[in-house]
Amino acid sequence: MKKIVCLALILSIISLIITLIFAFNLYKENKKLKEDVLSHEALVNDLARIAYKLLVGNLKINSESNMEILQNNNDFKLQITDLLMRYEPAPDLKRRLIEIVQLLNMNHIKLDRIECLRSFGSSSKRTIARCHTLGKLMQKAMQTKSFYAIEFLERFDKMNKIEQDKVIIHELMHVPKTFGGGFRQHDFVCEKNINILHEKFANLKKERFSENVYLPIASPLTRQLKF
Repeated sequence: MKKIVCLALILSIISLIITLIFAFNLYKENKKLKEDVLSHEALVNDLARIAYKLLVGNLKINSESNMEILQNNNDFKLQITDLLMRYEPAPDLKRRLIEIVQLLNMNHIKLDRIECLRSFGSSSKRTIARCHTLGKLMQKAMQTKSFYAIEFLERFDKMNKIEQDKVIIHELMHVPKTFGGGFRQHDFVCEKNINILHEKFANLKKERFSENVYLPIASPLTRQLKF
């Protein structure tokens, strides 16, 4: 019995020593990582080495990581885009979109096949919003109709309401009259045309709330703009 107790005690001591060694090594690794974080170049190189080991080890990488290994003079660099991207429905923006579509008579927009989402964690510095669609090939493969999604990045919520309305109009203008899964380009979706539509929208909204009667207002410039 005493031998069993002694053996158990020895094993416990050995286990404790191993745990302490592991904790000490982990502390050193964390300390080293904190020091490396201070240097951007060092952090990038460390991430590149980790990613390379993962790839050659045939380990799975999260598909949302969108990681790409680039080789240049036998040096590996890691490009991580949207590593922690998160999307949330934006029903408040969908309501504003519906109002714009209805007041501007954008009748080609199928409101049951367009949605608004907020995104968080994008690495993009300049993008405010972007329009996505299901292309014709995927429509055929999935045997479904076209669908559009407008993504609003974090910068959008920091803008004033007028600029936000212009952004929504901008993204709606990318949707073609066919609503078929393509896009209208920036020869049409330009600042001049956006301002024309926003002026019309602002006037119609003001008129709608100031009177009980709905009176469409359109300047000559507005009437020239065709969808």
